[in-house]
Amino acid sequence: MSKVNINSVLNCLWRYRYIIIICIGLLTTLVLSSDSVWNNFMRYTENARLQAEVDSFKAEYDAYTRELQLLDTDVEEVERIAREKHHMKRADEDLFLYIKEANR
Repeated sequence: MSKVNINSVLNCLWRYRYIIIICIGLLTTLVLSSDSVWNNFMRYTENARLQAEVDSFKAEYDAYTRELQLLDTDVEEVERIAREKHHMKRADEDLFLYIKEANR
C-alpha cells in the first residue's frame, strides 16, 4: 500500500514538475536571494528615509551658515542674538525675564 502512495505522489510531482520548478524559482528570486525584490524594496525605503534625513540636515546647515554670515557682517544682528539668546543688556538698561511655569 505504501508503494502505491509513493508512486502516486511521484507521478503527481512529475506531472506538475514545470509548475513546481517555476514556483521554486520565483520564491528564490522574489524572497530568498540577497538581491531579491523584497530586499531591494527594503533598501529603497531605507535610502528614501536617509535622503530625507540628509535634506533636513542640509537645510539646517544652510540656516546656520546664513546666521553665521550675518554674525560676521552685521553688528545689529550680533546685538540681537546677544539680547535674545544670552539675555545681555546695555549698561543703561534693566532686564526683566518672565519665566512661564509648567502647567499643573
